[in-house]
Amino acid sequence: MTFIRDRIRYTVCGVYLIMFSTCSILMMILFLTNIIIAVRYDSYLLRLWACHGHPYLFVVILNISILITAIIAIENVSTRYFNVDRYRSRKCAIFILFNLFILVSILNLDKIFARKLKFDQTGHLYCTYEYPLRKFWFYINNSTFYFYIIIPCIIHLLCIICIYSKIKQHKQIWHRKILIYIDSLLPSFIIIFCLCIYGIFRYLFNSCIIYSNRFYIGLHIGFLLLLYIPQIFTFSIYISPNKYYLKEFQQLWIYRLLFCCFPEKQRQIQQFQVMNNLWQRRTSLETAMTISTLNDYCIDSEFYKNIKLEL
Repeated sequence: MTFIRDRIRYTVCGVYLIMFSTCSILMMILFLTNIIIAVRYDSYLLRLWACHGHPYLFVVILNISILITAIIAIENVSTRYFNVDRYRSRKCAIFILFNLFILVSILNLDKIFARKLKFDQTGHLYCTYEYPLRKFWFYINNSTFYFYIIIPCIIHLLCIICIYSKIKQHKQIWHRKILIYIDSLLPSFIIIFCLCIYGIFRYLFNSCIIYSNRFYIGLHIGFLLLLYIPQIFTFSIYISPNKYYLKEFQQLWIYRLLFCCFPEKQRQIQQFQVMNNLWQRRTSLETAMTISTLNDYCIDSEFYKNIKLEL
C-alpha cells in the first residue's frame, strides 16, 4: 500500500519495491498453503501440488526476491551518489524484472521435471527424484544456488563500501552520518547476514552432513528460514528507516486506523513532527545544499521564505 502511492510507484526504485512486496505477499500465501497440505494431505491433487507446484513456485519467488534486493541497492546508490534520475523511464525496470522471472523460472525446472509421484509397497504416494535426471539437475541446482547467494552478497557489499566512502568524505562525525543513511545500509546488512549464514550451512550440509540425520535436517530447515527474513519484515527494512516512505505510509487510511485508538500516542507523534520541522527550518539558515534524494530537504534561503517543504 505504501509503494503503490503516486510519488513512489512513478520512480524506477518504486517498480522494484512493488515487485518485491508482491513476491513477499505470494510467499506468505504459499506458507499458508502448507497448513492445508498438512491437514488434507491424503488428496492426490494436494500431493501433486506438494511434489511439483509448491516447491517450484516457492523457490522461484524466493530467488527473484533475493535478486530484486540487489537491484534495489544498486538503484539507491546510483540515484543518491551518481545523480541518476530516479524518475526516468520505467520500461528498463520492467524489462529487467521480466528477464529475471524467465531466467529464474528456467533454472528451477528441476522441481517439476526431476520429481515424480510414485506408489510404495503399501500403496501410499511419495515424491522422489528420477535417477537418470537426478545428477544433471543436482549440479544445475547447486550451481544456481550459489549464484543466488554470492552475486547478491557481492553487490550489497559493494554498495555498503560505496556509501561508507561517501560518508567518510564529509567533515561531520562519520558514525552520525551512518544513521542518516541507515535506509540504504540496513537492508544490505540484513540481507548479507542472512545469505552468508545460510550459504555457509548449505555448503556444510552438502559436503559433510548426513542427510538421514533428523537433527541436521531440522537445523537445515531452521537456517532456511533466514532467507525469508527480508520478505517477512519488508516494512521494518525498507519503510521504517526511510523518512520519505514512512511519511507516505502515514498518509494512508490504515495508519489512521491503527492510531485512532491511541490518541496519546498520536499526539506525541505530531509533537515530534512539529519539533523536527522546526529543527529543519533552523538548518535552512546554514550552508545551502541541493536535493539529491527523496530523503533530502531543500535548505535554500529563498525556499525558506515560503516555509513549505516539498519534494
